Amino acid sequence: MSGKAASLQRVGEIDTHLKTITNALEIIRIRLADARSKASLAVCAKVKPEYARRVKAMADALEQVQVARAQYDELRSDLDANDVSWGSLVPMTPAFLGDYRDGHIPRWLGEAKRAGY
Repeated sequence: MSGKAASLQRVGEIDTHLKTITNALEIIRIRLADARSKASLAVCAKVKPEYARRVKAMADALEQVQVARAQYDELRSDLDANDVSWGSLVPMTPAFLGDYRDGHIPRWLGEAKRAGY
């Protein structure tokens, strides 16, 4: 066999070997994904009560924030309605909570409720 023919044969052998490795890696990837999925389901089942407890704690705290924000907004509205210049109080709009009618808190609470918490 000539040098060129031997080289071509070797390239073919390497190509076949690479395809075998690629196929084996794909099988391993699928098995790992399946094992990870099963393990994740088992872990989630184990931690679900604690997760639910923590979601509830956040929901309770956010409901308190929502009430406090409504009271704060009510006072601000009363000051505005009575034409009080209250800038010396340093107005602080809790914009990070979103709109007071449909902000981040009501959306998060709704999401938690829809998720069964």
